[in-house]
Amino acid sequence: MNEAIKQYGYYVQLIQPRPRQVIMMLRLRSFIAGIAWGEPQQKELRNYDRLLLHNARQLQQGLSCSLSKAYPATHWWWQLGQLADCSLYVDLSAPTAS
Repeated sequence: MNEAIKQYGYYVQLIQPRPRQVIMMLRLRSFIAGIAWGEPQQKELRNYDRLLLHNARQLQQGLSCSLSKAYPATHWWWQLGQLADCSLYVDLSAPTAS
């Protein structure tokens, strides 16, 4: 299961991801949210989430449509448009970032 976080990290760090890679990354993040992780894994996940927040505009630009309507608000990573324009605040200081 730890590989899921590492794979997510790989996608988040891509310089110019293709739309399919962005979708794969977001689906993987939703899968990761359903697992109870230990503190080391949560810390690694928060680091990748911070990078996703930093790259949200670039990730959103690679997509031709908005994806946020099909997913619950608790899955904030699907809200790339709102993350890109800073209209959505995500607190990653919490011990669990579901």
